[in-house]
Amino acid sequence: MLGLLNVFGQHATPVSYQSPAATLVINSPAHVRGGLVFTTEIVITPRRPLHDAKLYLGNGWFEAMTLNGVAPQPSSESAQGRWQVWDFGKIPAGTAYHVWISWGTNPTNLGQHSQIVVLYDGGTQLMTADHTLFVFP
Repeated sequence: MLGLLNVFGQHATPVSYQSPAATLVINSPAHVRGGLVFTTEIVITPRRPLHDAKLYLGNGWFEAMTLNGVAPQPSSESAQGRWQVWDFGKIPAGTAYHVWISWGTNPTNLGQHSQIVVLYDGGTQLMTADHTLFVFP
């Protein structure tokens, strides 16, 4: 019954983050159960053209999680310390750019994870968003 009432998650709730340079929306569950497959949507809407949009995803996105796929695919992927860096290239001002990420929660995953996203244009940091995920057993 608690699962049907969304106590254990999977229901995504969009959270919007604002900066002078862009709006970032993270539409992802805040609570999930171990073993669950779910989708995160990240929407980047720049207020000015971005010449080299990069998303930095903190390690909390990947702790005891399985990345199933990303659409659209970044033009390049790299790691910088505890960050995964996805390069999406040019995004015109005012254009909503949607990134969908499919995840699997490992069955042994448990607890709270800080899932930080940082938006860059080339080497310039534009904004930071902090999403929190709690995993039930």
